Amino acid sequence: MATSTGATPAYLLAPEVSALLWYMPDQRHHMLFATMWNTGSRIGEARTLTPESFDLDGLRPFVRVLSEKVRARRGRPPKDEVRLVPLTDGSFVRQMESWMVTTRPRRR
Repeated sequence: MATSTGATPAYLLAPEVSALLWYMPDQRHHMLFATMWNTGSRIGEARTLTPESFDLDGLRPFVRVLSEKVRARRGRPPKDEVRLVPLTDGSFVRQMESWMVTTRPRRR
């Protein structure tokens, strides 16, 4: 794993994330972590996503992520701001489309 000081991991590299996803037995958890990896969202942001949050049909697929509440500071988004995050990994987009069709995730 990549480390900043050698003591604790600071971040994961793409091959390390792929290995983690490969060994996740639960498909729901797999898709949650794959979504977090592909969107850069936090767990709270990822858990608020619904099938309606995803626009996978167009030429440039994207997901609408509701930003977690943060203190309004210069350069920070205001509370409850929606971010449009492009999905650049075609493999993930196809996997998400297939998962939505076959499992019909619950809507909140």
